[in-house]
Amino acid sequence: MINELDLKNPFDGISNYESFKAKCRDIAGELFTSYGIECNNKIFRLAEIEFYYYDSEQYLKDPSHHKWQEVTYPRNDYKGGEMFYHLSGIDICFDSQYNEESGRFGGILIRSIKDGDKIIAGPLNCKDEILNACKNGEMPKLIEVSGKQEIEAAQTYRSLGKTGTDTHDGLCFYDASIKKGNWNPKRDRFDTKTGNTESKKSSYNTSKFMSV
Repeated sequence: MINELDLKNPFDGISNYESFKAKCRDIAGELFTSYGIECNNKIFRLAEIEFYYYDSEQYLKDPSHHKWQEVTYPRNDYKGGEMFYHLSGIDICFDSQYNEESGRFGGILIRSIKDGDKIIAGPLNCKDEILNACKNGEMPKLIEVSGKQEIEAAQTYRSLGKTGTDTHDGLCFYDASIKKGNWNPKRDRFDTKTGNTESKKSSYNTSKFMSV
C-alpha cells in the first residue's frame, strides 16, 4: 500500500482551489510513476485518474465556491490507499470518515489503466478488468512498483455522470507519455451473434488528451 502519509490527509492546511489542484497533480505524478494496482500477481499501471474530495468544514464556509465537492461519493471508515467500489468504478481512498456533525472523505477514481502495452479506458471497464483478474479470493491492492520511470501527470477535466458532462475543473490527470493514437486500440472480442472472434476499436473519448 502507498505510504499512509501520502493519502491520509493530503489536503490539510490547503484552503484555496489552485493549491488543491496543485496537490492533486503532485499525487497523480507519484501514482503514475511509482504505483500500480495488483491482483493475483498481475499489476496494472494507472493511466488516467480523477480526484474527488469532500470536506464539510470547507464546503459549508462557501457552498458556491466549493460546489465541486458535491459529486463525491460518501464513504466511511476507509484508510488512505484502500479501495472503494461504487456505481461509477473504483476509487483509491483518502482517509475518509463522517458522522452526524461533519465529514471528510474522498478518493481517486481509476479511469484508465495499462496492462503492459494495452490500455483499458473507461472507469467501469477498468473495474471489470481489475476484478476479473482477481482469483482465489484475492482483492485488488495499491502497491509500489519496481523499475520506476518518472511520468508527467498532464492535467485535463473531469467527465461526470452518464452524459459525461465536462466540468473543466482540472481535477483529472493522465499519463502524458501515452500517445494520443494509443488510447483507442483494437481489441479482440467474441461476438455471440456470429460465433466468431472479431477485432473492434474502442470508442473512448480522447478529445481531452492534448499530449502527443
